[in-house]
Amino acid sequence: MPHSYRPHLRQAKAPYGRPAGLAIDLTGFPGGLGPVVRQALLVFSLCLFCVTSLVCGSRDRPGQAPAWSARALDGSPVDLNATPGPLVLNVYSPTCFPCIQELPALERLYRESQRLGGSMYLVVENDPLAAGLEPDYYGDPDERFEQVRDRLRIDIERFGIEIPVLILGDEFRVGREGSLVTATPETLFFSGSPKRLHYNFVGPLSVREDPAGLTDDTRLQFALRLIDRLAIDDSGDGT
Repeated sequence: MPHSYRPHLRQAKAPYGRPAGLAIDLTGFPGGLGPVVRQALLVFSLCLFCVTSLVCGSRDRPGQAPAWSARALDGSPVDLNATPGPLVLNVYSPTCFPCIQELPALERLYRESQRLGGSMYLVVENDPLAAGLEPDYYGDPDERFEQVRDRLRIDIERFGIEIPVLILGDEFRVGREGSLVTATPETLFFSGSPKRLHYNFVGPLSVREDPAGLTDDTRLQFALRLIDRLAIDDSGDGT
């Protein structure tokens, strides 16, 4: 059987259990490669890495503030930049199954945030369509707020959600061109005064429900250590 000289693509593993991209396995080349071919393959692999890293994984985008208006479900405004301690925002949607799957992990992160004197919210778009509704009239922000709020209250009761929920203003849209948030779920970590984005996770922190599984989940444990580090930095005790 003739030997295959094609390079093989294999998935490269990133920290916290998520794929970081593709790596090229050159073991199928018995005589090695010339410098031009090696350079071309290197560029190809780097391009694949960049594309897949944008689609999934964790991203570090420091310096951006949470420049969105927000309202609690009772209608009261919340100034995200005035919240105490590190700020964690999890972008949630009632139509997003992974958002629901990660709720046990988020509840654990919320308890840790409370223990450290930080702030954490589930945040959603002020968009009935994104909440799985079909509004007869899509115009007035207050009417849309009421529809989204009523839909969220169903999930809060059904899943026993204890994390406070905010509905963001119309300037926030998931996936909008230039938007900080590309999909749901996504969890953003802000710190400092004024708040600045320190880190954001794309995808669920964990889909495990059992306590032992959550304890062993590397992504969730990284998030817990991260919020602990941010709390130390915000207190002025960081090194």
